[in-house]
Amino acid sequence: MMVSIRQQGGAAVMTIPVEVLRKFDWKAGEKVDLELLDDGFRVRPIAKQRKRYTLAELLEGCDEMLPLSEEEKAWMSGTPVGRELI
Repeated sequence: MMVSIRQQGGAAVMTIPVEVLRKFDWKAGEKVDLELLDDGFRVRPIAKQRKRYTLAELLEGCDEMLPLSEEEKAWMSGTPVGRELI
């Protein structure tokens, strides 16, 4: 597969063909790692970081509690049996 390098402003730009984008499920704007080799370079996607949520953020969307069964109520009001933090 042949592509051209062209000048765009102060940078040289190489277009990635759509077939390559589809094969690796890459989208415009994604971050990649460019590794320099003796005879060229290697491009790899940077692993996507999953957003970590606080408990408060997770509970933000909860409007109300669903009714609890008697078994669930007993479980929630029971005493710890191991090293649980309450």
